[in-house]
Amino acid sequence: MTMTKIFESTVEYNDDFGEYFITLPEELIQSVGWEEGDVLEWQVNKDGTVVLERIDKEFFGGSDNDND
Repeated sequence: MTMTKIFESTVEYNDDFGEYFITLPEELIQSVGWEEGDVLEWQVNKDGTVVLERIDKEFFGGSDNDND
């Protein structure tokens, strides 16, 4: 059985950069094993929910070791 957790976040605006952003809850980041620098793909569903998924770094020509 798949268990779904729902997290809410507020869209914010950065006046200095003129960009919108969201802050992901630390509980979410830890529970899925994401780290700073991970690339995420996001999908907006018809009901307005958003699904985030980490993309493999090798897909982008990167590596797990930034010193390579």
